Amino acid sequence: MEKETLNLLIGGGIGFLASFLITVATFIYQSYDRNKKRKWDLEDRRSESRNEVVRKRLDQIEHEAANIIEWANNIFLQYPHYSKEGISQEKLDELTAGYIKNTNLIPNAILLKDRELEDAVTKFGTNSLDLYNWIVEGSLSKNDRNFQEFSDIYDQLRLYYSFVLKCLDGYRMKINY
Repeated sequence: MEKETLNLLIGGGIGFLASFLITVATFIYQSYDRNKKRKWDLEDRRSESRNEVVRKRLDQIEHEAANIIEWANNIFLQYPHYSKEGISQEKLDELTAGYIKNTNLIPNAILLKDRELEDAVTKFGTNSLDLYNWIVEGSLSKNDRNFQEFSDIYDQLRLYYSFVLKCLDGYRMKINY
């Protein structure tokens, strides 16, 4: 073979080998990059799914706390009527049902594993239970206790409600980062 033909074959072989190596390196890099992007997408989906569940729990806590405070507001506003005329069994059942259907506050807060939120919700729930016990014991309609004690329980409940809202907002700010 002539030297020129040999040089052309060697040059062509080198060019082929270089393009083959570049193709393999590009394939490896693109595969690595795709896997990295896929991993990020999966992490984003998991994170978004978790955040969606957390938002749902936070919304449930907020909704149930709002229902309880509305329940307490109605009782507080009706106190003069209840203390004079008493509470009928039907109204007592209605007030009991109004309280019981909103008792998932503490389990929802525990699932979120936030100590401050859990403490605020526990205090709110305990205070609302005090009000509920007032109704069930019949103290609300029998005037066994004075209005000031009832008012103190109601004021504490409203205060703890504001703490619950503060903690919910703080938790929402945490998950948005």
